[in-house]
Amino acid sequence: MTAWTGTQEALAAVGRNRAHTEGMSRVLSGAMGSNGVTTVWVPYRINDQLPRCAACGRKVRLPAGAATADCACGGSVAATSYI
Repeated sequence: MTAWTGTQEALAAVGRNRAHTEGMSRVLSGAMGSNGVTTVWVPYRINDQLPRCAACGRKVRLPAGAATADCACGGSVAATSYI
């Protein structure tokens, strides 16, 4: 699995990626797996993250797209990968 900033970036990167091309050749030749699917997924809705404050243990609402948020206790939380 990979994550990209947009569908066009993903399609462009995959199209010129040797590892992807070779992997697809193996899949399509029947040399790898018995079933498969390729797809590009686009988020329908990205919800806020709820990281735990290291200082007090509370969950802190971190709006989608924000890098950090402050906890009521004075601590701070940071965004992590959604994947």
